Amino acid sequence: MGCALVLGAWSSAAVAQSSGAVPRVTPTAAATVEYYLYRNGANEDLGGQFVTTLSPGIQASSRSGRVTGSLSYRLDIVNYSKQSEENELRNFLSATVAAEVVEDWAFVNAAASIDQQNISPFGQQSSADSSSVNDNRTEVATVSVAPSLRGRVGGDVEYQLGALAEGTTTRNYSAGDSLTTQVNAFLGSVQRGTRFGWSLDATAERVEYRQGRSSEDASVNATLFSNPTNELQLSLSVGGEANNFTSLDTLRNATWGAGVRWTPSPRTVADISAEHRYFGRGYNILLEHRRARSIWRFTSSRDDVTGSDPMGVGQPWSLYQLYDAQFVSLAPDPVARDQLVRDLLRATGQDPNAVVSGGFVSSEVRVERRDDLSLALLGRRTNFNLQAFQLDSTPVDDPLTTSTYGQVKQYGGSASLSHRLTPRWSVSLSGSWQRTEDNAENSGNDLRELNLAWTGNVGPRASASFGVRYTDFVSVSDPYTESTVYAALSVSF
Repeated sequence: MGCALVLGAWSSAAVAQSSGAVPRVTPTAAATVEYYLYRNGANEDLGGQFVTTLSPGIQASSRSGRVTGSLSYRLDIVNYSKQSEENELRNFLSATVAAEVVEDWAFVNAAASIDQQNISPFGQQSSADSSSVNDNRTEVATVSVAPSLRGRVGGDVEYQLGALAEGTTTRNYSAGDSLTTQVNAFLGSVQRGTRFGWSLDATAERVEYRQGRSSEDASVNATLFSNPTNELQLSLSVGGEANNFTSLDTLRNATWGAGVRWTPSPRTVADISAEHRYFGRGYNILLEHRRARSIWRFTSSRDDVTGSDPMGVGQPWSLYQLYDAQFVSLAPDPVARDQLVRDLLRATGQDPNAVVSGGFVSSEVRVERRDDLSLALLGRRTNFNLQAFQLDSTPVDDPLTTSTYGQVKQYGGSASLSHRLTPRWSVSLSGSWQRTEDNAENSGNDLRELNLAWTGNVGPRASASFGVRYTDFVSVSDPYTESTVYAALSVSF
């Protein structure tokens, strides 16, 4: 599964090369040895176990020409000294490609991802950097392709016709598999430089679950907007939607909403919109402010989730995205900024894909409210980042379907403080916490982790890290504590 997605993304990079943009490709390799000083669960004692992980990978990017994109892939080959029957391969992938097939008219966007995801929010939880065996975690792979046509009619009206196909599959857990297909159309006045404008858009979507009833949704919206100033945009919308989420029959509902977007400076954005939907009030809030050495970002949303996105609504940022946004003013060139961000994260021993996500694999339509706060502070020798989230997920009231988990409430966060001791070596202290609350059918749990690491360059293209990690999971059914020391060596070619 992982190799197929990588080959697909790699073929896109080959297209980029044929279009005159030579992708920058960097093979990588890493080896990590962990020793569990103490590992105790409900009925096991695995203290003294070695876990060895070999991680070949590749990174590629193309930032010029008619095809742009990036790819980061890693294969973890995990070996357990006391649990050899649990030896496994783990894939990690993040890839995006944007292609301009016909200049200024036909486009194709594609994305692929592979990550580890909790199956049940009430089962055993483990942190993203833990190699311990957890039957409640599974590999989730998502791939999407979205072709579109964009243009203008008479110079004053823009149009866009698009489609989307997105598939999600989970390893050894078919209940999380889904296929989403969508078609959409947009017609509207050119917004740039105008005081008033309008738009019409329509979307039809179908989600098919491997296990569970398929869902269908269609919507039409008309929007009027006004730009009183260059920094302020106001909008009003009205429309309708039809879906079969709560009944075998298709139910129709009217929708209406309003929005405001304020950009007082290139570094500050406030974007707020709200809409009356079939499930009540839906909304999206984005507040972001960047300074030379800091970025603050807050998002809040309430929307329906069909299960095709294992991360749910809200789209939390990874550490890479957080620092990439912060460094826009320091390194406007995307290629130089990409290298700067990756060098910083490598030097401080942080995972570029780290994100505080919460969430779980779902095979039903749910209404989710999610709040995310991200903060990054960059000093001359000391860096600090903070991520926090709150999630409230409720199944849509479907009398024909029994909800898998009922209402789920989670919240938590992570923080990391790193300090450069010498030009080559840094020390970092990080911690994370996640709480799942009780509901009517299930008992909740708490996951806490603390990690101390030393990271440094041991060669022009090599880095090493040494650390200690402590994990404590509190649960009625399967609690555990874990104390680990580890060493890792990473090389890029």
